[in-house]
Amino acid sequence: MNAKKFSDAMSELDTKYVDEALNYKKKMKKPVWIKWGVMAACLCLIICVATIPRLLNGSNPPVSGDLAPMVYVNNKLYQYADSQPSLTDKESQFIYLGEIESKVSSSQEPKENFQANDDIVGAKVYQYENDIVILIDGKYFLYSNLENAENETVEFEGQLFNKSDLSEETLKWLEWYNSLPPEKQLTVSSIPAELYIDDGAGTVDADQEK
Repeated sequence: MNAKKFSDAMSELDTKYVDEALNYKKKMKKPVWIKWGVMAACLCLIICVATIPRLLNGSNPPVSGDLAPMVYVNNKLYQYADSQPSLTDKESQFIYLGEIESKVSSSQEPKENFQANDDIVGAKVYQYENDIVILIDGKYFLYSNLENAENETVEFEGQLFNKSDLSEETLKWLEWYNSLPPEKQLTVSSIPAELYIDDGAGTVDADQEK
């Protein structure tokens, strides 16, 4: 092989390896771009999932932490009501009281006037009958007076019952039962049927019968 042929062969060899190297480099780059593309798509999906409910609802209710959302207004404690009625048509009955001025941890009960255990500082507070209404993100939310709520329930053996669900006879029996000293309560052999605790199988929990 003369020098010219050798040079041509080397040139072809160099070109071949250069082309292979470039193709390999392109193949290595492609998965990286695909990876970043998939990550970007996932991020967009997450943002959409988080945003769409907010757009549909128009506002977010208070966030529940360790305790239920509560506010302390005019020396009374109020708690976010489980049932939220439509209040827009009740605006004429609202009495403006002020704004939430401070907050405590969600694991604490607020104890200062116009204080909440939720991040709603600046929200407007209105009196509505015995409860209060708070305007959050353009929507009214009802907070029930805890004193009233306690007056609407009675306790028996660690279980809370709504007074409205019990007959007058049962309420009188409970009043009598609670007036007994603990040692006398242990001797009571029967309780009203309304106070029986269902164990989930359609039968009465025998431990509740005395």
